Formats: sequence, C-alpha cells, structure tokens
Amino acid sequence: QTNDNWCTSQRLLDPIYEFNDGPPQLDPCSNPSSIVGADVEWYGPHHCFEDGTIGRCGLTLPWLTDGLVFFNPPFSAKLPWMAKASGEYDRRHAREIIGLLPADTDTKWFHRYARFATLRCFLEGRPSFIGDRTFGARFPVVMMYWGRRAARFKKIFGKVGWCA
Repeated sequence: QTNDNWCTSQRLLDPIYEFNDGPPQLDPCSNPSSIVGADVEWYGPHHCFEDGTIGRCGLTLPWLTDGLVFFNPPFSAKLPWMAKASGEYDRRHAREIIGLLPADTDTKWFHRYARFATLRCFLEGRPSFIGDRTFGARFPVVMMYWGRRAARFKKIFGKVGWCA
C-alpha cells in the first residue's frame, strides 16, 4: 500500500462489533474508504475532500463520548495517536477505547503508552486491510483496550488472539 490509509477489514471489526453490541460511537481517525460505520467519523487533517475542505481532526478535538471509541491510526503517526488515546481515557473524555496498532513491542512509543492500556490483544496471524494488495500486513498487530469491561474484552478478543 502506498499511503497510510490501512482500512480496517471486516475480520478485525467483527470482535469490535460483538464487544460493543454494534458499531463504535466514534472513529476519530477515519477516512472515506473506511467500513467501520461508527456513529461519528472524523477524517482528520490528512484528508482533503473534493470541495477542498479538511476533515475534523481527532488529534485536536476531545473524544467526548459515553460510547466506544475505535481508532486505527496512520501507522506513520502511532505516537501522537497513542498519547491522545491514553490522555482521553485518563481525562475521562472517553469511557472505552479500542486502538488497532502494529505490535511494535521493541519501540519507545509502545513502551511509553501500551502499558497504560487496560488490556492488549495480540492478534493471531497477519491481518489483511481493505485496499492492501500485498495480501496482509508484513507485521503483527495488537488491539489495545482502555476501559472497565476487561473481562468482556478478554472473552471476545481472546477468540482471535492472546490478551494480556
């Protein structure tokens, strides 16, 4: 894939929908090709539309919601999105957050922020993404969860990976 728009596939969305009993309320890092189907989707400053407008930026706006926030950030910008997710949960702007990220366990961003997630689910196998013509990621991925329903997260996501 030649850009940073790695759209979440249905295989990765299924446990999110099961966990949430439907789509997430907010996707602060969406793009026009996304199938997440969140109630509210922000496209961010990295997406210009045909009319020249720029999307609302999930990195600068507060994630004020009582529902689930799901984000699959540009993998070139993991650090600011992890800082944002951790901060939004700490400030109680978002009650629950799930992030889909590369499992870069040897990096500073991972060590700085992954430990603050309530749980992490390291997905089995290499997932594919919508629009990816390489037949799957060349790296492992992890779903990170911030929230109070850790047992439910572990039960559902434990079917597709190892949760810790």
